[in-house]
Amino acid sequence: MTRRFSRERRPARSIHRSERSRRTPTCPPTTRCSTDTSRPTPPAIPDEYRADIFLREFAGYVQRGNLPNLVIMELPDDHTSGTAPGRPTPRAPVAYNDLALGRIVDAISHSRYWQESAIFVVEDDAYDGVDHVDGHRSTGDVISPYTRHDVVDSTNYTQINIVRTIEQILGLPPMNQMDFAAAPMRGAFADTPNFAPYSAVPNHVPLDEMNGAPRASSLPARDVVATEAEAQGGDASAEMFRTESFVPDQQNPQLLNRAICYSLKGYTTPYPGDDKVLTPDEARAGTEPLHNQRWRTMTTGRS
Repeated sequence: MTRRFSRERRPARSIHRSERSRRTPTCPPTTRCSTDTSRPTPPAIPDEYRADIFLREFAGYVQRGNLPNLVIMELPDDHTSGTAPGRPTPRAPVAYNDLALGRIVDAISHSRYWQESAIFVVEDDAYDGVDHVDGHRSTGDVISPYTRHDVVDSTNYTQINIVRTIEQILGLPPMNQMDFAAAPMRGAFADTPNFAPYSAVPNHVPLDEMNGAPRASSLPARDVVATEAEAQGGDASAEMFRTESFVPDQQNPQLLNRAICYSLKGYTTPYPGDDKVLTPDEARAGTEPLHNQRWRTMTTGRS
């Protein structure tokens, strides 16, 4: 969340990081910075709990009148645990991720700080695959009284544009040539603010919905395919979060993508771009994304 959203540029006085990163950031000596580096892999800590912590901290800032100009936090659980048995279904973490974000926006928008706030929400990789446009899109939200309403902004923004926009709001200089060359997201904002607050809505998906153990399929035409896809997708999902051997993107993404898709759409609906429901071996035979190849090259020295 960014404060000091006004026509007058003001320097940032403090930074607060809430439930944030795996490594301790370096803070300038004149900057107030709070970190928490003990973060298990998601969704061991539900985002609802993270929101509870933030809202307690935020209430204290409101009471004291000393909210930092920049607050950075992470709500990572929409990564999901895939179809790992005994873990939340893919729908559940997305539901409590949405609910947590809604509660945070609700609190800020009903506070004294709403009239000078902007909330930027980004996701690192919304999906490892293509959608109906291409394979380079991710979700992004800009929430503020100054956000434009009832319009479609088709500008090709990146996460660097968001960084540049925050720098502009806070009166900060660029950190490097990447954000120096990025344009602020002027098209997303309006000159006339709308100070109407947001009220969070309840979840429609049960937050305690859990993956069951793989079961024999009841689909007579494709029972073998469905059973194998469910079982091996669950095994790959479970292996993904074994902390003793955790490596990002270690499991085959082609298999994991289809495991989540089939769990939501059923084992009779092909994954987007496929002409049939694939067996696990057929899914693994797909092309490995380039970023996975680069990761293996960096960590093992092999391509």
